[in-house]
Amino acid sequence: MQGLTQDHWKPMSVLGAPHRAWDPPPASSEPALAQSGPIALGTVWGPWQVELLPDRCMCVAVAEAQVEVRISPSNLLVEYGGNLTLTCSSTCPVSDVQLGLETSLTKHQVDQEHSWVLVNISESQSVVQCWIACNGTDKTIASADITTYRVPKQVTLELPPMLEKGKTYPVTCRVVNVAPVRNLSVTLHLGGQVLHTKNFQNYTPMNATNIMATFNVIAEREYHGQDVTCHTALDLRPHGPLLENASTPASLSVYETPARVVLEMTPEMQQGSTYNVTCQVENVGSLQNLSVMLYRGHQILHTKTFSDDLGARPHDKLVTFNMTARRYHQGQNISCHAVLDLDLNGHRLVVEESSPSTSFRVYASSQAQIVALSSIVALVILLVGTGARVLGWRLQAQQREERKTRSLAQRE
Repeated sequence: MQGLTQDHWKPMSVLGAPHRAWDPPPASSEPALAQSGPIALGTVWGPWQVELLPDRCMCVAVAEAQVEVRISPSNLLVEYGGNLTLTCSSTCPVSDVQLGLETSLTKHQVDQEHSWVLVNISESQSVVQCWIACNGTDKTIASADITTYRVPKQVTLELPPMLEKGKTYPVTCRVVNVAPVRNLSVTLHLGGQVLHTKNFQNYTPMNATNIMATFNVIAEREYHGQDVTCHTALDLRPHGPLLENASTPASLSVYETPARVVLEMTPEMQQGSTYNVTCQVENVGSLQNLSVMLYRGHQILHTKTFSDDLGARPHDKLVTFNMTARRYHQGQNISCHAVLDLDLNGHRLVVEESSPSTSFRVYASSQAQIVALSSIVALVILLVGTGARVLGWRLQAQQREERKTRSLAQRE
């Protein structure tokens, strides 16, 4: 076999004479290679080119093509502290290949080819680089980012122990040690209803951090007794999981102060008679620990306490007390007081409402008036009689004095 010359490497040719792939080879004085049919000359399969030379040498030349380097999986996502296996590959067609992985993370090579395991990944975001030197050429590099995620360690709910109907209160969800925050959403649930949602798409830091989401909630009467919870969703799809968590539920306590307290009583009371005095508490939101008291001046005459809670619907509560009118009640003030004494988990709240005061007006009975009048008449008669007797005594004394004076005058 003769040595190869530059002419031997001319594509699609044999000894400088161009031929098509299906043309038969030219005549030669050298014995031809045994073949059963026409052979393709210069046909390219991928990056290789094959030529049949006159000296019966089958030679391979490497066609120039851009070498690519790939890292798989293409989306590198791992839980904090976890491990990740990745593979580097290339399109280099020859076996003389140098390939490596550069990273700041701890790595172990799986085999002598192209796979590594990155262990105990704790950086929030890091970069890996695969490089290849194909047939001694310059290195070709591919880079990829590794993102570390953290499931929230704890989700807590903070809200006031008691809420007054119609007022606005802050309700806070705290999420501890979560990453990446940009994939996080926090939702406030009331029963099966979503009240508020907050997203953090514009949060750029990738490190784990604590997040606080505060929502303003207007207390509605129908919220009373319902459970409220904070829900979190760390959405890593489509390249990772959807990780959800929730706080411990808390029951809402909503109260409503009475719209007003009304006192109803007879405008005038007869001395010695018994009457009904009514205290009406209108539109009270919770009857739990409701007390209704009847006052005379600063003195409590009667008290009625309720321990039941009839739910979210407001109620009107009517309380009736009996009292006997006394003469000394005349002119004294009487009023109704309603007190909500709320105690929830050690938090106490006392709400008071009162009716306007009304003055007692007490009058004597007819019989008492007759007795009193008779007493007055008897006194008058007694006084008149006594006066007449005194006057008679004085007249008699005067007459005796006059007779005595006339008798002395006659003797003289």
